Amino acid sequence: MKKSVPFEVFGANQFIYFDINRLMRLEQLLGKSITHIVAMHDITIDFLVKSLMVGLSHHSRDNAAQWTNKLKKFFDDGGSIEELAEPILLAIIGSGIFGKIETDDDKENGGRKNAPASAEPSE
Repeated sequence: MKKSVPFEVFGANQFIYFDINRLMRLEQLLGKSITHIVAMHDITIDFLVKSLMVGLSHHSRDNAAQWTNKLKKFFDDGGSIEELAEPILLAIIGSGIFGKIETDDDKENGGRKNAPASAEPSE
């Protein structure tokens, strides 16, 4: 599963995503498991730099030093860590490694994928 999340902080029409290969790379770079990071809410600058480097690699081949400079400017301009962490975490969850996450559309459709919103669940 590949679910991208809009991410236009550093450029228009950009999106971030993680698949199994990208998550493995991120774990290698961080030296920690993704599940540990999410469970412990371990959102560090190191996590942000490496997540952006991996999750946006289809848009940019910037290295860690270049991403660190981008983050410095972002924070100097008044940006917050939450603005970056939220879409990164949504993209990690969207990768499917935590199982299927029920969306609002799923709830409206009685949990049935592609069911019309007005359909009643069968008993």
